Parts: sequence; C-alpha cells; structure tokens
Amino acid sequence: MPRHAAEPAEKVQRYAGELGSGYLTADGDVLFCEACKMTVNADKRYYVGQHVQSVGHVRRHQLAQISSEEGGLASDLSPRENSFSMDLCRMMVESNIKLYKNQQQSFRTFMQKQCQADPPNHTTLRKTYLKKLYEGTVYKLRSSIGDNRICISIDETADVKGQFVVNTVIGVLNPETPSIPFLLNSDTVGRTHQTTVAQAFTNALNLLWPDRVHHERVLLFVTD
Repeated sequence: MPRHAAEPAEKVQRYAGELGSGYLTADGDVLFCEACKMTVNADKRYYVGQHVQSVGHVRRHQLAQISSEEGGLASDLSPRENSFSMDLCRMMVESNIKLYKNQQQSFRTFMQKQCQADPPNHTTLRKTYLKKLYEGTVYKLRSSIGDNRICISIDETADVKGQFVVNTVIGVLNPETPSIPFLLNSDTVGRTHQTTVAQAFTNALNLLWPDRVHHERVLLFVTD
C-alpha cells in the first residue's frame, strides 16, 4: 500500500520528541524552541536538526541548564545559609578572584553601597559555600554527559610552585550535538610517568561515575 504523508501536527510532535531535548514544544503544527524563544521551521527534519545543532541554540540550551542547576543549589541551602553568599562565592570563583579579596575595604564598601549587603568572611565562603559549588559543578558535568560515550585527554604540567600536575579533560562524543571539552580533575603528583597518568585516569572516572565506572563508554583516550 502507498505510504501516506504524516500530518503536520503529527510530524511536529515527533520532531519535538526526537530532537527537542526537553526544549522543543509542539502546539498543533507549530514547533517552538523554549531555549531560544522562537518558532522553528518544521517543514523538514533537516531544518529542525540545523536549529538544534546551531551555536546559538547550543549556547542558550547550556545557559538554561546552568540556571536550572543554580536554582537547585539555592534550594539546597540551609536556613543559616543564604543565596547572596552563594552567588558571591560563585562569581568570585568563576572570575578567578581569590576569596580573601572580599576582605579588602574597597570591595566591602562597594558591596555595601551597591548591593546593600555585607559580604561574609572569606573563611565562611570557603568552608560553607565552596564545597557546594564544587559538588554542583560535578553534578552539572555528570548531567551534561548523561549516557553518552566520552573521550579523555590527559596532560601534565607544573604549577607556580613547581609541583607536577596531571590534568584530565573530558569531552562528549555525540554525533548530533557539538561537544565542549571541560576539565574534570587535576591531580598533584610527585613525578609524571605512566603510573601517575594511569592513576589520574582512574581518579577521573571514579569522580565522574562514583557508583559504577563505565569503562565501555570511554571510546578515545589521548595522552603524550
């Protein structure tokens, strides 16, 4: 029997389910991207795939995920903790500002004048909020990987103190979406050789998958 073309609404619903990643919604024969706040041409699957793989969509998708995860961090705060201190700690860490800098008088004066808030002591940021940010970041990395296969690159360097550091970088291998590599772990070692590199590899996988290491998902490993 001859095939019948799918109805527009049925086709749009299918595209939203198969390509949407939770951000494409179907309203009749209209396909809407929640991340980009725009309608998407759904005449052909190719057009939808182009939008999903575009740099703009990928970036907005990632920002939406980050905002959602940051909201989750705020909801995990105890009654004695507050979102201002969490946001301040995040801003300083992501801007590569040492936490003790918030004790500078000019910093405190600015925060009190412009934000009407008294910044907490840097030891409070370090002991109370930094760990939550770290755990939230690791959770975000796990979520971005999901069940995808990954590639791992390990490289050795030396820090400002002359200590040897082994950095482990991970990327997602997904044919449908571009991958942004990220630093998963840094190990300080006495010497850099095959044993310390192998240990860094193991440490990174245990950090990524604490319940069960999925060696079968590592398709590519690069080191020098």
